[in-house]
Amino acid sequence: MVSALNRRYRAGDLGKKDYERLVTTFAREWRHIAAIDVDEIAAGRLAAAHGLRGFDAVHLSARKLLHSAEDAPSVAFSSSDERLNNAAAAEKLTVMWAKP
Repeated sequence: MVSALNRRYRAGDLGKKDYERLVTTFAREWRHIAAIDVDEIAAGRLAAAHGLRGFDAVHLSARKLLHSAEDAPSVAFSSSDERLNNAAAAEKLTVMWAKP
């Protein structure tokens, strides 16, 4: 999340005050966010199958692990990266598509 905010800040999509507020809020709320272990081998397979960058494959792998849990919550996959969203859709995950 912080990486994405950094990217938006550097691109000029976020002003300094908004960037700092969002980073601070995210850090404060982190303890309420679920952390998921990742299967690195599965992530590597996803990277190879869909031509994903390393952390994009980790992101998708974590969501697939959550999706496969017996009592999995209904959660949509979300990314600002079209290739990653296409990979998630190909993996039969519900994707929350960003509008251009």
